Amino acid sequence: ISTMMTEGREIWTSLAFVQITTASISFIASLAVAVSIWRAGGLSNGPYTRIIFSTRVADILKSFALIVGPFVPPESVPEAYWSIGNQATCSTSGLIFGVGGLSFGMHIAFLCFYYLCKIKYKMTNEVFSAKFERKVHAFIIIIALIINLAGLGLGAINTAAIGGRFCTFAAFPTGCRQNAELYGECTEPRTTHALLILN
Repeated sequence: ISTMMTEGREIWTSLAFVQITTASISFIASLAVAVSIWRAGGLSNGPYTRIIFSTRVADILKSFALIVGPFVPPESVPEAYWSIGNQATCSTSGLIFGVGGLSFGMHIAFLCFYYLCKIKYKMTNEVFSAKFERKVHAFIIIIALIINLAGLGLGAINTAAIGGRFCTFAAFPTGCRQNAELYGECTEPRTTHALLILN
């Protein structure tokens, strides 16, 4: 059993190193692109540049949450070997991860829509900005915040069930859905509506 536990910890450590390394590369690259756009006055260069800037900001948030991910879960989580945090640090990191991840994906979809308007409908940047840009940016930010703040309020942001290397929407205690005998029965969310998010 101790050999299996040692092997499990070594695998966890390797995966945590990979997570931190890849997230750090992504964080630095996105930060470099965002700063370059900002310093070059790129936010006034049209909707394409602003959408790219928004994807980079979202990726910075998501990558940061993955970098600190192995350290922020509560110390009581069995598989989070490097954890020095508590539920508050986990919830905060999970909120940042959720907002960044969701807004990143939605901005990529927005970029595809931009190209559809440019290529198929021959829409100018001015028309695109007037008809869609501000509304879609606002929609993405509002949706990402509402969903993740709702998850935070419902107590649905916890340590990820697989590996315990970051915090996201997950049942509590960590691992309860995979092995209730080992980790304990899942705690009911603060409201039954949270079941829709967790399932």
